[in-house]
Amino acid sequence: MILQKNVKVLITKNVLYVKVNVAILNMAFIKEAKRRFGQRPRMRFGLLDISKNPGDQDFGDEKFDIIVASDIVHATPSLHESLQNIKSLLVPDGLLMLVELTNVASWFDLVFGMLEGWWAFTDKDIRQDHALLPMAKWREVLLNEGFKNVVSVSDVPAAEP
Repeated sequence: MILQKNVKVLITKNVLYVKVNVAILNMAFIKEAKRRFGQRPRMRFGLLDISKNPGDQDFGDEKFDIIVASDIVHATPSLHESLQNIKSLLVPDGLLMLVELTNVASWFDLVFGMLEGWWAFTDKDIRQDHALLPMAKWREVLLNEGFKNVVSVSDVPAAEP
């Protein structure tokens, strides 16, 4: 993907491919990101806990044109708070590219169930018994949080609409 020079992208999990920030969850990821992308100009590396106010985490009033959140928002206590924090980092009409698992399989709990965050959700009005949501519920939550033009894409054949 080629983006214009004035476009800033924030990736909330693994790697930043464009400029300005890398905000990821783990110092090991930061170390790897610095190794892979540290030579690029205007790159900044640091932690971001999207469940907390970004302004209190050295982001100030910084805004982004595109935010890519890959398999991370479901692992926060409150989807409402996390999505509002993401929204606070977006420019008006900015783009959130949210990548999340939507089909619950019992083996997920065996593999990921011991990870901090997997069962940390407190928003029982949205998630009664599991951290993951079906695609239709994600769409509903995003629209309720004020995101516009929500589009769902699945790589699973015959997936839910």
